[in-house]
Amino acid sequence: MSRVVTIRFAVAGEGPILHSLCRASGKWEIEGLDWTFDPYPYWLVAELNGGIVGCVQVVPSVPFAFLEFLSIMPHLSHRDKAIVARNLSLQGKKNCRLMGAQFVATNIQPGLDSWARIMERHAGAVKWFDGGKTMLMRA
Repeated sequence: MSRVVTIRFAVAGEGPILHSLCRASGKWEIEGLDWTFDPYPYWLVAELNGGIVGCVQVVPSVPFAFLEFLSIMPHLSHRDKAIVARNLSLQGKKNCRLMGAQFVATNIQPGLDSWARIMERHAGAVKWFDGGKTMLMRA
């Protein structure tokens, strides 16, 4: 069976889905946030088999942009998680570059070591800050 992961912008009405993904990933529960906002163009989602299984926040700016809050459904296989993380990250970097960023920074949270390895492999030049918690890569 072919496993095609599609990356696209999140659209109006998907804020609660992003919230569910962040909660399911076990990291991003912040009480009192209103998730009914229109996430376009600041969030990307990954779809697999017709369902949203991952997301990342894209914060464009110049000269630095940011990729944050990578969240992936925990029930996915390790391989699918890696594909989703890679595809979301690479598309996020591309979006930042198209908006004028020269570098993209991201915080690697505990437990996301595989994301750090994916980014090092596919990001080109990488510099670490904050004792290995913040990654800076060329857009």
